[in-house]
Amino acid sequence: MKHLTFTLDVDFREEDCEKALCCAERLLSEDGILCRSRGALDLLASQEGIQAAKDRLTISSDVVRSHLAECIAASLFIRFCFGQLILPGLRSDPFDLRFGNYAVGSPQYVLMDAVTRRLYVYVTGRDPRGGAFLSLARWPDAQAVHDHVLSGILQALQGARRFSGSGQLSHDEVFSPEIVVIDRDILKSVEWLVQGVSWRDGVEQSLAVLRDGLQAGQFLEQEESLTGFRDWVIEQDLFLGMNLGQWREAGRPKLIEEASRRVEGVIAERRYSLSPEQQAEMDRIYQTAIKNT
Repeated sequence: MKHLTFTLDVDFREEDCEKALCCAERLLSEDGILCRSRGALDLLASQEGIQAAKDRLTISSDVVRSHLAECIAASLFIRFCFGQLILPGLRSDPFDLRFGNYAVGSPQYVLMDAVTRRLYVYVTGRDPRGGAFLSLARWPDAQAVHDHVLSGILQALQGARRFSGSGQLSHDEVFSPEIVVIDRDILKSVEWLVQGVSWRDGVEQSLAVLRDGLQAGQFLEQEESLTGFRDWVIEQDLFLGMNLGQWREAGRPKLIEEASRRVEGVIAERRYSLSPEQQAEMDRIYQTAIKNT
């Protein structure tokens, strides 16, 4: 079995990991920048720390401060408070100064994610297997699908095998059940892609298949062709390989409409009951949300 391999060109090597770790060590010890006063989380939660992430840092210093030193400091803080030392969960959330928001689900996010994954391996000796569907889209639209495909596939090709955040949009402000349905097809594509292609046949076996097919006048009844087709096709629910004429003839709805129908079907098949008090509270929350939208 030969697997597809992929590496993002982030130009971040082992020596860069060592420099970042040394810089983080100084922040945590000699300078005491991250550990002064009441503890390591003072700066993390302070307005100065937040503003530094937005305004003053270069990408390199941001990797050291935000994605390495702060995470190590937080791990040590938990160790001091609770007696448990957890591995630092390195993250990379690049900031977009135009909108004052984290640029999750973007090409910048994917590149920074590749850097922090290399840092994680260097610091802990373990491969980070977690990934997340992330998007700043406000609605289940083309941007949402773009962001989830981009973050899903490129994180998987960097080693992620468990994904969270299905249906999450606008950086966790919005939950879309339609996107959950779409994410299922995205995951199928991701899984198929990272499994790679198996080159089972040798030269003689390949030639034998060709000779048999030429003698029969076609290849569709050969078991090798049928098996290869089954292995190659992805069984997806929404992303179908129809052309325009086939799609119209089948009367298929638009993608988001079909996802909505599937959500409504799942809801209709189940019965949910709330107490009168719970229903009243849900109605109150919903009306408040409508007024504030």
